[in-house]
Amino acid sequence: MKESVHQAAISEPDTWTAADLPIWAKQISRKHLIAAMRAAEPDLLPVEKGTKESAEPVWTIALTDDAPLSYKPNSARSVTDYGAKGDGVHNDEPAIMKAILQEDTIYFPKGQYGIGSTLLLRGLNQKKFVFHPEAKLVHLRMAEGSLLQLHHCKALTFYNLSVHALCRSAPNAILVMRSDHVDFLGITQIECSSARSFVIGGASHTITIETLIMNHSTAAEGLALLSCNNITVGTLVRTGG
Repeated sequence: MKESVHQAAISEPDTWTAADLPIWAKQISRKHLIAAMRAAEPDLLPVEKGTKESAEPVWTIALTDDAPLSYKPNSARSVTDYGAKGDGVHNDEPAIMKAILQEDTIYFPKGQYGIGSTLLLRGLNQKKFVFHPEAKLVHLRMAEGSLLQLHHCKALTFYNLSVHALCRSAPNAILVMRSDHVDFLGITQIECSSARSFVIGGASHTITIETLIMNHSTAAEGLALLSCNNITVGTLVRTGG
């Protein structure tokens, strides 16, 4: 796996409808909070009067109530265009890395994208990762290490990132080290059995997490902040464990 990737300035696609405002410039609304809670515990909150259930989960509109995210900009190619299967069986890590090398906006359609070891993002600059509400990164059987690691990255944005890291030998599910100006927007969901869910450290700074839902299958730590600063978390929900 190459540890350096092509870096290019990114221009905002015309089809984005989500306002690119930092979290501190917005407020988490009651409606957004209820959507986050319902995503974590579907039976915890009833459907509000006057709303209709649809084929999509209730958390598909994530960024703000008035500016929903367009999940696939017309200009974005998906990881399946680079050979990813999204079936939860094949190792999609090489295909995902190919997409990262070529694209500034990487889109993940509905599916489960198998990671055989660790999806290591090193030295990335100005990239967007957009996940369909029913897309997730999953550790394949017998995988070891963190599912997702960021090292020396800058100006990355993840929309509706979802990871399924049920690997007991992994020290954490997501690790962010020596990175800055990284935004996790929409609803970030982590299901894991590792010692920690989400670790930010190594002098990382200016990290924004809009809504974080952590589901532990065992008693484990949640969000760990180690030697970092300027971390903003809008809504934090923990279930299980």
